Amino acid sequence: MTNKESSKRHTKAVNVVHRQWMILKYLSNSSERKTIVELLEYLAAEGVTQSERTIQRDLAFLSGIFPLLNDRDGHDVRWYWERQRRTDLIVSAQ
Repeated sequence: MTNKESSKRHTKAVNVVHRQWMILKYLSNSSERKTIVELLEYLAAEGVTQSERTIQRDLAFLSGIFPLLNDRDGHDVRWYWERQRRTDLIVSAQ
């Protein structure tokens, strides 16, 4: 692997972690349930553009590690941080 390839992989990994961290912060700071569209709008306002499917994958991955839950409301899936397990850990890292 060349240095250029290694640098690209590193940059991609940093971008993924940054995006997922932003998702966690956004959900942990709100008591409201958020749709994928709302998450996409938030991320876009912060300069991060991704596909809806990528955010769905991020949420599926993150919900296996963090206390993230979701409810289905018709066609919308709303994501939220489990109230009983809310923490200042992410909020304090801002």
